[in-house]
Amino acid sequence: MLNRCGADKFLIVELCDTIRVDTVMLSNFEYFSSMFKEFKLFTKEFPPKTEDGWLDIGTFRAENVRENQFFKIERPAEFTKVIKLVFISHYGSEYYCPLTNLRVYGTTQMEEYIENE
Repeated sequence: MLNRCGADKFLIVELCDTIRVDTVMLSNFEYFSSMFKEFKLFTKEFPPKTEDGWLDIGTFRAENVRENQFFKIERPAEFTKVIKLVFISHYGSEYYCPLTNLRVYGTTQMEEYIENE
């Protein structure tokens, strides 16, 4: 994802499977670009409990490093298939604030069912 640092930066992703998200990994390996600093993570509720359906999972702070950064979710929310990242601030003063990698980790409903059996 390639965004201007001054723009409103958000990303909505539909996951391959419905999961209970417990970790998110972000990275930026692009040189001559600014690094994301603070971001908020939301999941889409189904059925929606709020007017817009987004559940606020938390605000996270990244380091100013060019490597994979893992963000553990303290209290994983309900199962979801859609997540939203909203980038609040960034390090540096470059024109672009790209996101090179995004990985979302969690457990599926079937994995939890088998684990609880």
